[in-house]
Amino acid sequence: ALDDALEGTPCRAYMADMKVQAAADEAYFYPDVLVTCDPADHRADQFMRAPKLIVEVLSPATAAYDRGEKFAAYRR
Repeated sequence: ALDDALEGTPCRAYMADMKVQAAADEAYFYPDVLVTCDPADHRADQFMRAPKLIVEVLSPATAAYDRGEKFAAYRR
């Protein structure tokens, strides 16, 4: 459904298999879903730098980390 919504746009969705570099630091994360519209990201084979949407599915085991340190890094 997400791919259908993005059809005809410069955006692409990636599911759980693409790293995101958080801001200028060297932290990398694997979000559950991300959408990027940046052409440079479409050519990237290592990690995305300019996602427009990041989705994290919270579980009891990871919720504190996802809402804390990871969220803060994404916001930078």
